[in-house]
Amino acid sequence: MRRVIFKYSYYHNPSIEMKEERLARQVKQLKESPRLEGDSWMYFEGWLKEKSPQTKVHYLNYLIGFMEWIDTDTEGLYELYKEMTSDTDTRKKKKMGMLVVDYQNHLIETKGIKGGTSNTVSMAVKGFFDANELIFKRGERLTHDTVETPNISLEQISKVLSATGSYKIKANIKVSRDSGLRTADVANLPIRVVRAPLDDPDISYHTFECKQKKTGKIANPVLGPDSLESLRKWMNYRVNTLEISAEDGDPLFCVESYRKGYTKKSNNYVNEVVKGDKMDDSNMSVIFYQLVRKADLKPLIGNTRLPSIHSLRVFHKTTLEYSGVPTSWVNKMQGRAGEGTGGTYTKPSPEQLIEMFKRGYPKICGIPSTTKEDESEKWEYEVVTEKADLTNYLNKGWIMFKELNDGSVILRHYPE
Repeated sequence: MRRVIFKYSYYHNPSIEMKEERLARQVKQLKESPRLEGDSWMYFEGWLKEKSPQTKVHYLNYLIGFMEWIDTDTEGLYELYKEMTSDTDTRKKKKMGMLVVDYQNHLIETKGIKGGTSNTVSMAVKGFFDANELIFKRGERLTHDTVETPNISLEQISKVLSATGSYKIKANIKVSRDSGLRTADVANLPIRVVRAPLDDPDISYHTFECKQKKTGKIANPVLGPDSLESLRKWMNYRVNTLEISAEDGDPLFCVESYRKGYTKKSNNYVNEVVKGDKMDDSNMSVIFYQLVRKADLKPLIGNTRLPSIHSLRVFHKTTLEYSGVPTSWVNKMQGRAGEGTGGTYTKPSPEQLIEMFKRGYPKICGIPSTTKEDESEKWEYEVVTEKADLTNYLNKGWIMFKELNDGSVILRHYPE
């Protein structure tokens, strides 16, 4: 009798699937570490994508442990290079590679880890710097041209939007662009914050309060007509086609379909993802980076890295400031620790926020200005609420631009 040997596929081996599921849970837990922040983490996460689940666990464990040992996060680790290489006092230049060696010795002495295993620390740190286009060798200093956050242009944003047909992703990118919020804060937005413009299509501009996940500070973002229209399209598709609920407490950006098991493209094991759950902010970053690649974008002049989703926050700030909006008002919208004049410590009214946002909105989304006057970025604007302040500004040459319903006045002047 012919003997038949059954070869079980890797995908159908229950014990392996259980192990992969356990590793996937560990990776997910490690990714929630507050030490993993910003663009540098996004690039490292993309670099890890090609690694096995077990390698991901080891690299994340050791990198997070190393950062805890020197008390920093991924952005701080990236900036630490700049500090080390810019110090003119060579006695203060402790090499990054030697820091890694010190940590490896610390693990060997305190936890009994063998030297070969501790070398994974060096591999993890090297992977982090490789992903961020830094050159790292054990015991040697790093070399790199710049550590600046990559910028993005209006034209590049348009190309990224054209690279996707997803209602959700288009709305997500436009909300990130208009609001200037961090990726994690956009991911955590509930539907209630935009309920009014979703129910009333006549609302062109909308502002709301957002408590930031990273700092705990209150941001006052503003959304313009372009992002609100995309949100309405996404919500219509979500409710009527995907049949996903849209209650006030539901996440604004959610998972569109149930998933569990091995992904078709990357062959990675994915824990159970339920339709309608909150969209993970790390997924938002990865999707944006994939669209940047698909659109074949190149780094702007003066940048060495491709734009990331965090570049939209930088774009929001620089564009509004270039349009004459004071830094203090941009800080109010983004929830930064404000500086400058204009009532930094006073709570702005929705009307004030919207009117200041309108000054730079044409340049944010690329629509024509409503008046010829607004096309000049030379104008500087300010909002005053007290009569004494109004008199003071008028005496300095400022002119009244618009009186608001709440009694405050928008002033402007043309700097010499």
